[in-house]
Amino acid sequence: MGKTQHSEAENGATASTFSLAASLAHLLHRGGQVASDLHFATFGNEGLTQRQLALLVAVADGKSASQSQLVNATGIDRSTLAEMVVRMTKKGLLVRTKSTIDNRVKTVSLSEDGQSALARAVPQLEAIDAALKKQLPTKSRAALITMLGSLVAPKTADTPKKATKLKKKAKKKKSKKRGKAEQKQGGVRHGDSE
Repeated sequence: MGKTQHSEAENGATASTFSLAASLAHLLHRGGQVASDLHFATFGNEGLTQRQLALLVAVADGKSASQSQLVNATGIDRSTLAEMVVRMTKKGLLVRTKSTIDNRVKTVSLSEDGQSALARAVPQLEAIDAALKKQLPTKSRAALITMLGSLVAPKTADTPKKATKLKKKAKKKKSKKRGKAEQKQGGVRHGDSE
C-alpha cells in the first residue's frame, strides 16, 4: 500500500472521529456563507461588498485612521486593504491625506460620498444582522457575539504568523550569540551547522 492510500478501516476511523457538525472551523465557514448570502441578497452585484462596507464602518469609527489601524479593525490583510483604499478613493468614497503627525503615514477618511453611501447602507447592515440573530436562540446571541469577538480580536504572540516570526527572531538571535561566543573561543568549528 502506498503512502497516500489508506485501508477502509483507517478511513472509517478517521471519519468517525471528526464531525463537521462539531467543527468550529467548518461551522464558522458555513456561518460566513450564510452572512454572505444575506449580504448579496440585500446589496446584489451593484452594491458595496462586505469588505468595502467593513472598511467604511472602520474609517467612520476612527474618523481618520492609518491603514495599519484599519487592518487591525477589519481583519483585512495589508495588501488587500491597500488595493481597496486605492479603488475606493478612485470611486470617491475615501480620501487619503498625509498624517499631521508623521509625513510617512497616510490617513484615510470618508469623503462626502463615502458618508452618504455608509448612511444608506447602515439600515441594510442592521437588517442583515437582525436576520442572522433571528436564526439563533435569544439567550445565546450576546454570548456568541462576545465569543466571536474574542476569537477575532487582534492578538500578540498567540497568532500563528506572529508566533512564527517571534520564534524565527529568537532563533536568529540565539544563532548570532552562538557565533559571537565561538569567535571569542577562537573561531567557528568546522562542520557545525544548523
